[in-house]
Amino acid sequence: MPPPSPPQPDVKRPRAPFGVAFIGSVLLLALAAVLTPYWIFFGWTALGPPPGVEHADRAKELIAERRFSDALSELQLAIGEGYDNNYIQLDLAKCFEGLDRFGEASAAYDVAIGEGHWWPPYIEKANFLRRRFSAEEACDWLASLDQDPSDHKVPHLLGEFRHQHLGEPEQAIPHYEEAARRAQAVHGFRFDADGWLVIDDNSLGKENNDYADFWPTLQYLAKCRLQTGDLTGALHTATMGVAIGIQINRCKGYLGEHEVQAGNVPCRVVRAHVMIRTGRLDEAARELDRAQPLADWGGYRGHATAIAAARRELKAARAR
Repeated sequence: MPPPSPPQPDVKRPRAPFGVAFIGSVLLLALAAVLTPYWIFFGWTALGPPPGVEHADRAKELIAERRFSDALSELQLAIGEGYDNNYIQLDLAKCFEGLDRFGEASAAYDVAIGEGHWWPPYIEKANFLRRRFSAEEACDWLASLDQDPSDHKVPHLLGEFRHQHLGEPEQAIPHYEEAARRAQAVHGFRFDADGWLVIDDNSLGKENNDYADFWPTLQYLAKCRLQTGDLTGALHTATMGVAIGIQINRCKGYLGEHEVQAGNVPCRVVRAHVMIRTGRLDEAARELDRAQPLADWGGYRGHATAIAAARRELKAARAR
């Protein structure tokens, strides 16, 4: 029988202060948050694409080539493998329409619309009805969906359809105005005479989605007013859009102060155009300078193009 082990001395191990341990835990969590998307991406890459996605991607290529029968076969294979979502329903609708199976196309659009939380399928179906019947038939269908006088969705969609798909900015204006009015009534926002948001207890208590109910209605409405020559209305609406954009940017929490204060790039650009056309050239330059940081941060080419066009107009105005 082996002799008993000698008694060990009672040594107290040092413990990290609570603050150090807490900070270490926070740093580990932050590192995990940063790396998790990469783990997910590379894990999926190693395992291959999700079932059915290759068929869905091939279907899009075939739709672009107007090979609707072949595309439909690919979509059915994708669904058979478990790949099904709103996007694939839109592709199904396009195939059915291309094959003159209009009832099935309409039903596929309705499935894509679902409970109505995703707005693009409404515009897709409206364009389907326009192609199948007429623009007015499409507008009548959208208008028939307006069951809640406090919901800004349908007026916005009507404005967007007339403005961006029918090329009718003047006819779109009343719809955008109604959408903005409803959003303002629901949230109780107040604006001053120039269009700047009144910062009060109500506005300070709102969240990102509350402010976002005005986006992109205000920037589209400002563009329509500019297009139709209503410079006063365009300036006022664009100012509202910038003010709402500033609050949206603040809610995001990851933008610097220059990006926050830019507010909304399209609305800043509309304000600049109005100022150029009314001879306020230095003010126009400042508007574009304010818009630039957010445009640079987002990297959206459309914003860069819009700012560049406004700068060219400003340069031409200075040369006159």
